[in-house]
Amino acid sequence: MRNLAAMGLHFVKIFVPLVMALSAVALMLYFKESQRTLESLIDMERNRIVTEKAIVERNLQMVVSDLLFLSGMYALTEDGLSPETHVDSTRLGEALARFARTRGVYGEIRFIDDAGRTIAGVWADRGGVRSIGASDGMERFVREDYLHARDLGRGELLVSRFDLGSARGEARVPLQPRLRLIAPVFARSGKPVGRVLIAFNGGRLFDELRVRHVNSPGQIMMLDEDGYWMLGPNPEQEWGFMREDGKSLTMAVENPEVWSRIGVDGTGQFRDAAGLYSFDTIDPVAVAGHEAQRMFRVETAGARGLPGRTVRWVLVSHVPESVLAGLLSAQNRSYLFGYGMLLLLVSAGAWIVARANGERTAAYAELARTNDDLNTVVERLERRNRATVRINTMVDFLQACRSENEIFSIVASNAASLLPGTSGMLNIHNDETGLLECVASWGEGFCGRSLFTRESCWALRRGQTHIVARPGEGPPCQHFQPEPTTGAICVPLIAHGKVTGLLSALFPPDTQTMDQERLQRYAVTAEQHLVVVAEHVALTLSNLRLRESLREQSIRDPLTGLYNRRHMEESLVREFSRSERHGHSLSVILLDVDHFKRFNDTYGHELGDEVLRRLGETLRTLSRAEDIACRFGGEEFMLILPGATAGNAERRAEEIRSAVENRMKIRHGDQKLNVTISLGVSEYPAHASSVDALIATSDAALYAAKEAGRNRVMLASPLDV
Repeated sequence: MRNLAAMGLHFVKIFVPLVMALSAVALMLYFKESQRTLESLIDMERNRIVTEKAIVERNLQMVVSDLLFLSGMYALTEDGLSPETHVDSTRLGEALARFARTRGVYGEIRFIDDAGRTIAGVWADRGGVRSIGASDGMERFVREDYLHARDLGRGELLVSRFDLGSARGEARVPLQPRLRLIAPVFARSGKPVGRVLIAFNGGRLFDELRVRHVNSPGQIMMLDEDGYWMLGPNPEQEWGFMREDGKSLTMAVENPEVWSRIGVDGTGQFRDAAGLYSFDTIDPVAVAGHEAQRMFRVETAGARGLPGRTVRWVLVSHVPESVLAGLLSAQNRSYLFGYGMLLLLVSAGAWIVARANGERTAAYAELARTNDDLNTVVERLERRNRATVRINTMVDFLQACRSENEIFSIVASNAASLLPGTSGMLNIHNDETGLLECVASWGEGFCGRSLFTRESCWALRRGQTHIVARPGEGPPCQHFQPEPTTGAICVPLIAHGKVTGLLSALFPPDTQTMDQERLQRYAVTAEQHLVVVAEHVALTLSNLRLRESLREQSIRDPLTGLYNRRHMEESLVREFSRSERHGHSLSVILLDVDHFKRFNDTYGHELGDEVLRRLGETLRTLSRAEDIACRFGGEEFMLILPGATAGNAERRAEEIRSAVENRMKIRHGDQKLNVTISLGVSEYPAHASSVDALIATSDAALYAAKEAGRNRVMLASPLDV
């Protein structure tokens, strides 16, 4: 028995510390393994986005290569492309048909002469390849792109935005996303003779992206620069800008916090409550331009988009938080099972202790390696995020603003720290005067005018950022007076296609001593910072104004322009509580139109509505700034008078009654119809002790005025104490 007890004590001395040590190690390994699993998924999603971006760019490069091949396919005659050269046009059409069948990714190819006539072309769809005749007109989207491409030079391309095209004004069904590119065609003499248009079938590209993403736990999305889905998890959300009922189907509207972090010029990853987002930006115009330069091997070659529009595509992979939680949950079950088995093995004998010690040593070594890897990743992320943390902080404050003055104050207090040494100004467009007014400024020595027209700024004229890195390197904006001695940048504030203001800044004086390369880097950084600020200021300002407009509409009666009953009830409760708290009077005037039903039955509801509108105008005209004029319901109105005694309210009521009787004449044909009103006045605390009683006593007074013959003011009976 003693030996058994000694063995038990010895077992306890070994088992308890060992279990404690193993528990600590298991806990650390669990957290590290969780982190490693999450980092592995993050790296996988990052690499997946990079691969899918390469797929999109490779498809775009292929289209550019084919377009330039077609533009130089034939050594054209001096006569160029024309309907009269029947043999050449026929041969050209046959070659295009063979090309379209071979490629299988083009929905439309056209050769167009300088007069805008189609010389040869093909349509390609699931039904096969069909020729386009000279009599076949161009769709609206194709015609608009062609007009913008008329001034293209040798080696230049025009890249449109992705759209669904149209057939007789409606999108084709099934949907056929199209990306159109146009290049000029020159004769052997160098004479421009026409253009070649190629429409890439984006549906196959989107199918390839879906197939590539099928093994990912995330959802693949592709959005344009306005946040519209071209490829999304929900087909009903896609191509909103092509539908009248889809203008609000954007990530910027449905998930503005995520869209503000993604933007249209960034690349990276972040995780929020909804899951993990990985994203990258594609500049199709830049990709097409680089491919054109590579093929022509001249710097003048390049591409451009439609005038006044920046085209960007954003690839996004979203792994929902539920998927991440599922991965970690599976790992939890694995660890719990393993830990339980380990405890059983430890309890079986002392020999497991040695083995556990060996495993612990190995685990610590792995922990050290994992920690080193984690430190490396953290250091890399800190370097990447340090440059944007100030902008993100400013954006967070902007999103929390509840008034325009708060927005302007945030810009003024943060702009100097974003670009040290600069001075600048924020101007907002005044719709009434048509001028841009200064609402915020920072720095010293800013030489901009506080009031100017849109014509004074190149950025506002062109609808894009205007930079003059060094005086003399570009045309200065006229609103800088006198002309600046350092570089300058102007960024328009554009939200939902409307210019709302301008953000302008002058570079620090020491930038003028920089070499060209350093100055260019500084200008690029300044542009990136100010563009982000301008986008968020414009969006925040637009959203704030929209919310205020919607709030005003929700509390106004549409017929009379007065506050509606819901706002009246809220205001009456609020003002009653304030009067009760401070011991002030609160009066209410309840009124309605005399014989209004008979008026409606005799002259019609349209004239009845005119009476109510005119009465609403009269109440607004005779109300003080602190008065609250409301439509109580039907032909009844209420005027809430904070701080007014019963005597003051009675005089105001008589003034209103007299104004209606003497000045409010309603025309009906050759007649002038008289309108009169009856009014009931009640006061807290003289006539009522609660909100309901205040309404009831004023209603009783109104009824008494009716009984006494109408067209009069009656005061409520005093409250019995």
